[in-house]
Amino acid sequence: MLVALPVTMVLDPAATAASVERQNPSLPPSEVQSWASAAVAYAAAIHLVYAVLVTWLGAMTLRRRRWARVALTIALVLATLGSLDSATRGPGYLWWAIAGDVLHVAIIAMLWVPGSVRQFFAVATRRGVRTG
Repeated sequence: MLVALPVTMVLDPAATAASVERQNPSLPPSEVQSWASAAVAYAAAIHLVYAVLVTWLGAMTLRRRRWARVALTIALVLATLGSLDSATRGPGYLWWAIAGDVLHVAIIAMLWVPGSVRQFFAVATRRGVRTG
């Protein structure tokens, strides 16, 4: 899911260019392609950083680090809020944003709702396992 937006932008350059034109109607036609390429590069970089961060936080969460669970939750909430921007950029991005948001909310729920998860972190605290 993390690469869906940049891949969609690369596979449909016309839609990416149309999105750039919609967002910047005063942009000269000769510059649209350059801005579209910059948008693809920006999206790829942001999603790569996010993928690395979420992977690392997920690994730390599995090692019973409570701070990582909180940080992962914050990262997922921020990603969900950020996806609202993608959803407004065009119909090609809307469904990826919705799917990503559903996944984010499901992961947040799995991090906090089940009693087994709360017990997982509580056992680490009782046993003296370093959680912070």
